Amino acid sequence: MPRRNFIVIIAAAIVSFACYKVADHHPYGRYFADIMGKIDRLYYQPIDDAKRERLFDSAIVGMLHELDIHSEFMPREEAREFLSGIDQRYGGVGIEVKPDAKAKRITVTNLLVGSPAYNSNVRAGDGILRIDDKAVKDVDLAEVTDMIRGPIGSKVRLSLERAGQKAPIDLSLTRAEIHVDSILGDTRNDDDSWNFHLQGHPEIGYIRIGSEGFSPRGGFGDRTAEEIKAALATLDEKKLKGLILDLRFNGGGRFDAAIDVCSQFLPPGEIVVTTKGRDGRVMTEEKSSGPGTFRAVPMVVLVNSMSASASEIVAACLQDHHRAAVAGQRSYGKGTVQKVLPVEGNQSVLKLTTATYWRPSNKNIHRDKDAKESDEWGVVPDKELAVTLDSSGTETLLNARAERDVVHRAQSHPPAAYVDAQLQKAIDYLEKGASK
Repeated sequence: MPRRNFIVIIAAAIVSFACYKVADHHPYGRYFADIMGKIDRLYYQPIDDAKRERLFDSAIVGMLHELDIHSEFMPREEAREFLSGIDQRYGGVGIEVKPDAKAKRITVTNLLVGSPAYNSNVRAGDGILRIDDKAVKDVDLAEVTDMIRGPIGSKVRLSLERAGQKAPIDLSLTRAEIHVDSILGDTRNDDDSWNFHLQGHPEIGYIRIGSEGFSPRGGFGDRTAEEIKAALATLDEKKLKGLILDLRFNGGGRFDAAIDVCSQFLPPGEIVVTTKGRDGRVMTEEKSSGPGTFRAVPMVVLVNSMSASASEIVAACLQDHHRAAVAGQRSYGKGTVQKVLPVEGNQSVLKLTTATYWRPSNKNIHRDKDAKESDEWGVVPDKELAVTLDSSGTETLLNARAERDVVHRAQSHPPAAYVDAQLQKAIDYLEKGASK
């Protein structure tokens, strides 16, 4: 008997025994094992190991779906993507890619500064023809990403198609540890580092916490706190009329990173967020640890309907303490705490809702499934600062911001002019306040 089959049989026996032992507490475990056994024995086609694993995964996904929309199970591939985003690092060459429907290929959209791709001859707009010895014309984006990433120090060969050149460009790149910045500015300096002064308004600081919407970067990660400190260090408090913190499209991330961001703008000891468990029982009361940077500088936080979780904690906290005005449109309303639990020997991830977030004002952040617009949830912009974009306006904003983010070295043309109405509302507010 092959060793792999022997291991599968032993594992199945252990699971069956465990289900039997806990049947008094969880009788449905026995039913599940019974159904899986019948499928194995009676289904009209053989069930191989891969199929069996997918059946288990699908059963768990369906079970968690009955709890709430934020509890979820991530199988191995999804778990690896999720954890690399939270860690803000992975092994690769530092390119951002997406499908180009018109050209029917995977196209490079941007480069990460200092990466192997940035230091070579890769440019935004290059089409990927081959990775190593495999053509990628009909390969989906997830598989292409997996092919580009790999162990640090290993080699990957890219064959690129570039407009204006007849012959493909063949490159051999050495994968490195890619550190993904979560703190972004408005424009880039000549060396492609971020400039944290707003273009056209040098007396207004602008800090954006990266998001899946604006770019393929995570939100609040394990390096966010140190990155925002470094960004603030480039600004001169005495010369600023105001500071804008842009959290639009930010779906969240690490809870502790949100606390650290709030601590940058509040004095020590202020309540940032309270978590409550079953029956409204207070589980934790998180407080700022300081230093409360730029306390005399007026501040605006930008949010929209895709600002969620950690970004809502920050916006709600700064709004409740009257440290910042809030502009844009109402946030998503994800005020639940998901505990990330490793399963299957750390290969898969279970995100289980264990508590809810509450603002310093003791107002609810979470939007329940049947919540109305008139109910209390999320973060609502200050009355005079509300600017709502429809789906078309949001898509235009995303495209304009993505084009603006392309590194100079990779950019073949300047970005098109675009007026960001939500950002402009924040600028007008700060300019008006400064002129009083």
